[in-house]
Amino acid sequence: REDAARRILQEAVLTGVTAPEAYAKAMVAYLAETRDFSWARLTQDILVSPAPEPSDEDLITYHSENPAEFTTLAAKSISYIWLTPSMLADGIEIDERELRAAYDSRSDEFIQLPSRLVERIIFPSQEMAENAMEAITEEAATFEEVVENRGLTLQDVDLGDVTEAELGAAGPLVFSLQEPGVIGPAETDLGPALFRVNAILDGNVQEFDSVRDQLNLDVALDVARLQIADVAEQVDDLLAGGATLEDVASETDLQLATLDWHVQSEGGISDYEEFQTAAAAVTAEDFPALGTLSDNGIFALRLDGELPAELQPLESVRDAVAKSWTEKQIKQQLRDLADGIAPQVSLDAPLASFGLTENLQDDMNRNDSVDGTPPALVMTAFETELGKAAVLDAAEGVIILVPRAIHAADFEDPQVQSLQSILGNRIDTTLARDVFEAFSNAARGAVDVNINQTTLRSINNNLLGGG
Repeated sequence: REDAARRILQEAVLTGVTAPEAYAKAMVAYLAETRDFSWARLTQDILVSPAPEPSDEDLITYHSENPAEFTTLAAKSISYIWLTPSMLADGIEIDERELRAAYDSRSDEFIQLPSRLVERIIFPSQEMAENAMEAITEEAATFEEVVENRGLTLQDVDLGDVTEAELGAAGPLVFSLQEPGVIGPAETDLGPALFRVNAILDGNVQEFDSVRDQLNLDVALDVARLQIADVAEQVDDLLAGGATLEDVASETDLQLATLDWHVQSEGGISDYEEFQTAAAAVTAEDFPALGTLSDNGIFALRLDGELPAELQPLESVRDAVAKSWTEKQIKQQLRDLADGIAPQVSLDAPLASFGLTENLQDDMNRNDSVDGTPPALVMTAFETELGKAAVLDAAEGVIILVPRAIHAADFEDPQVQSLQSILGNRIDTTLARDVFEAFSNAARGAVDVNINQTTLRSINNNLLGGG
């Protein structure tokens, strides 16, 4: 009774809480608005003057003013041992019978029979089925109308992707169609039926010899995983007994290696998330412990030392400093050029009139993107006044863009109406939850809670053995 009362109260508070329609409409107007805009990229080849050459003073100044660019990452000097299935697979020989058995067990993967995407309508009698087929053939009715007249939906008659054997006695007739269409009647276990073939899917049979190498590798990897599982217990015992990584590597198949690891390390064992996590957490006080990799490999690591971040001397990074300085100068020249062009751009003076290669983007919404451009490109187009140009940096050069047209949300569009309905429901649900939470907090706050301190002390004393 109490649960029922609570549910009734909860439903009473949650029901009927709706946000003003204008709220959802305003959000949809924002989300469904689209724009047309043009953009052009300015790169080094547009500059008249050649790339500048830095002086020694320029390099010294740039190196000192941009230390983060030429500072090595803090790293950990780590020794580790590891063994993965791929390390062992090449040395494992697989018997021909095992490969044949693996092929047979994966026949569904390698042998895909021809199939059809089929819909089927069952009829109580042969006469009704023939009349329906005649109506479809003479275009007096569509397949969909016949389905509806049977009191069914297309979902009810959909058989999905089926092979000839799965269709039973009707299989040969259905598979005789060389292109999508309707055929029948055909006798089935449920009675005479019409079939509509929506797609013809060719089979794909991969012979044993064509997948032999793949099977050999897969089986070898499976064997390697079992071998690693066996050696893992031995490695665990050795580490628990105080053996060093070097000792374990000399007594097992695990390989010993070292690296200076940092948060951006890539390649080799650094590509495993499990190693990255362990390397980030390891300290000098930790003893090597066995860990598992995502491919069922195993590893253990040891911290040998810390390598602090260090500003590299100019002489060791001179070429990098010169390259970075030159790129920055070119970028500034392009920016100055773009800043000079932008005020002159308008709807009557498009980017192409300035000798630039103009790219046109139409009906773009806020969530769209343009390949090869900064993520901010589209949003900048929405933040820029119609007919006015904006300039933004890109990985290559700079970009000038100008909005050409604004298309407000079309509330007669079914997709926009659907979006408004979905957003409206989500807003109503969120608002109802907020109202219920506020009601719950208010209800709890209105109840005075009195704690009997004497009883509380007595219970505590009993728990502590004092009474």
